[in-house]
Amino acid sequence: TSENRTFSGLPRDHEDHLFGAVVGLSKRITGPLSDSNSPVAKYEFLQKGWTKDTLENPKGVIYTQAVSNTEISGKVWTAEQVWGLEEFNGEKRFTKHVYFFTPEETVTAKMVYDYQGPTPV
Repeated sequence: TSENRTFSGLPRDHEDHLFGAVVGLSKRITGPLSDSNSPVAKYEFLQKGWTKDTLENPKGVIYTQAVSNTEISGKVWTAEQVWGLEEFNGEKRFTKHVYFFTPEETVTAKMVYDYQGPTPV
């Protein structure tokens, strides 16, 4: 599916074909990911593994958050993601680190894509 995102950091309602009613936001975050002001400071999994050029990109990494619209869906969950470049076996790959949690469970995942080209801007 297509993921059209506006990097404003403002929450937006969305109807996802898989997850239903969600409220999402997307933005760039700069500076150390472990910094207490970072939205991912409490999630080590989202901070680790990125290439130096990803971490030093002046625009920062891509950060997204999707939260269930519990009022409509009746479900409670949050998914936080950081997108950037990571190396696997000496190859630079576009990667999303996903931290998904509900009151009952937490799931972490890496989604690794083929990537050819310059560092995304």
